[in-house]
Amino acid sequence: MDYLQTALHYFFGRRHFRPGQRQVIEGLLEGRDVLALWPTGAGKSLTYQLPALLSSGLTVVVSPLIALMEDQVESLQARRLPAALLSSAQEPALKEETLQKLRRGQLKLLFVAPERLLDGDFLRELAASPLNCLAVDEAHCITQWGHDFRPAYLRLGLAISHLRPRTILALTASANRSTLAAISLTLGQRDPLFSRLSLNRPNLYYQALEAPPSQRPRLALTYLRPPGARPAVVYVSRRKEAERMARYLRQAGLQAAPYHAGLPSLWRSQISTAFKKDRLEVICATVAFGMGVDKANIRQVIHLAPPASPEDYYQESGRAGRDGLPSACRLLWSPQDFYWQRGHLAGRYPTSQRLARLFLQLRTTPASQLRSQFLDFSPTIWHSVLELGPDLAASYLERLQEQALERLELMEAYCEGQACRRQLLLRAFQEERPDYCATCDYCAA
Repeated sequence: MDYLQTALHYFFGRRHFRPGQRQVIEGLLEGRDVLALWPTGAGKSLTYQLPALLSSGLTVVVSPLIALMEDQVESLQARRLPAALLSSAQEPALKEETLQKLRRGQLKLLFVAPERLLDGDFLRELAASPLNCLAVDEAHCITQWGHDFRPAYLRLGLAISHLRPRTILALTASANRSTLAAISLTLGQRDPLFSRLSLNRPNLYYQALEAPPSQRPRLALTYLRPPGARPAVVYVSRRKEAERMARYLRQAGLQAAPYHAGLPSLWRSQISTAFKKDRLEVICATVAFGMGVDKANIRQVIHLAPPASPEDYYQESGRAGRDGLPSACRLLWSPQDFYWQRGHLAGRYPTSQRLARLFLQLRTTPASQLRSQFLDFSPTIWHSVLELGPDLAASYLERLQEQALERLELMEAYCEGQACRRQLLLRAFQEERPDYCATCDYCAA
């Protein structure tokens, strides 16, 4: 064994790397930035964990959800490896203990949410430590969700310019070419090594069925009843639907619970833990659960309405079958779903009239005093519009809306297409597959 395989066995008890892992690890150890597009379950975490243990200085891992960070830190600490997490949910004493370890140079891996990295006090603490690598997990959030879900991802470049890490690693399981370019540009990567693995998941069965909303709960129950059909995740559009669907499934004798951002954080944590430990069979969730589960044996992911883009669908459906065993990804839809989503997109971004009013008022009033009058501007759009000014803001928002509509049209083509579902989905990521896969509803018909 060479030294990397020796280190792999010493730290993690494994003798062989998975495809792509060695290339990324060697790139980081050589001081190169890396942009990796890998499918869910390909072993992305090792690509920053092993280099961190073999290098001097600190590796900071930016991840969107506390539950996923907790899982990694727990696993690393169980191996007595110097890793820690800083989160808003921690007790003050634990936060201070972690900061003390950071100041004394006793950590190799520190996991944080993007919002934490942008905190001025923490940024100054971090700048005092030699930073070997900044790893950004779920990096597609920079463009895909950044404007509405996690604006902090769009501002990571500001933190990076202060921290000046030796290397920057960006990891995602769902990005097309334009998204990959935006990720690299936003993070300030320098001539990054690009690592791409096929996004095809052969063990997943894909199905898209046209059905009116009133029939979807019954259809979902039909899919969930057979032996081996659970654990499962059922995605819905709204919080009330998550609760109604969970009640419906419980009345049918299944162990089900809702999961959405409106629940207290303690409840969400308890539900997530119960699901991961197989005390719950089904989670009925909004997209708040999109990346919040690290569970290998999910047998089905059922969408009761189409997501807004292939990236969303690939990310959410990709929670199924991470153990490599056969699993199903089922999507229920109707033309009315896309009609409604187009209407939603039409009102998602500020109109030219709203922009004109803003810039007119800015001539006499500071932006901070106007914010309460323009709450329809998301925080990121607000700051972006102010930065761009009146000459560029309108075209910027117009392009955002065009891109959102293009992604929605690709999702509609997936549902309506009379062709291999796998091919239609992967084509959205510029990956071509054979016309016949044998494991989707079209090919198996």
